[in-house]
Amino acid sequence: LLTGVPVRAQTAQDVEITGITEHSEQVEKGNLFVCARGSRLDGHHVAKEAIDRGAAAAVVQNALPQDFPQILVADSKQACAVLSANFYDRPADSLVISSVTGTNGKTTTGWILRQLLEQNGCLTGLAGTLQNCAAGFAEPASYTTPEAPQLHALLARMKKQSCTHVVLEASSQALDQQRLYGIRFRCAVFTNLTPEHLDYHRSMEEYYQAKRKLFVNCACAVINIDDPW
Repeated sequence: LLTGVPVRAQTAQDVEITGITEHSEQVEKGNLFVCARGSRLDGHHVAKEAIDRGAAAAVVQNALPQDFPQILVADSKQACAVLSANFYDRPADSLVISSVTGTNGKTTTGWILRQLLEQNGCLTGLAGTLQNCAAGFAEPASYTTPEAPQLHALLARMKKQSCTHVVLEASSQALDQQRLYGIRFRCAVFTNLTPEHLDYHRSMEEYYQAKRKLFVNCACAVINIDDPW
């Protein structure tokens, strides 16, 4: 499970893991609890709740005072993305994945791209604001971009449904929180950038830098050059 995760230290040995989560209230027996630092809550502060609910081990950036199996990493959000990919047998590695980001037009562009791929014979899954869907299932989406454990579970499900291609909407919050970390994109699309989510990002420059993360690990980019950003 730790393949590709830069581990600084660990006390967890041969622990069986039943799932991965960053939310203490969602922990089930045997889960790996990732202590992630958010804008409002630090997962280290609720680790005891996760332990009490049956967590088998914790991923931490600072060692917990409890005598409990722990894996110390430099960046728990990046670690969560890699751990989630490993847990579901790295489904993204065998899928052709395109992603769309921008303030406006993500959903429309994503659905158009899916239709183009399907009409050219590519069985294509979609994850976005309206729903997550593929051949055989369609369900409401909780987030524009799922959190890393749910994202890789979804990709594994799409792969099992014989999808060869996937289109993802990438929100700025998801990119900032490293939910897509480690995924290699065949194509990344930028639609536009206008003032939004500045309660989260605090400035347009921060908002831009979050969006920019999508284009670090893609084979090609489609950019709206009429947008100054």
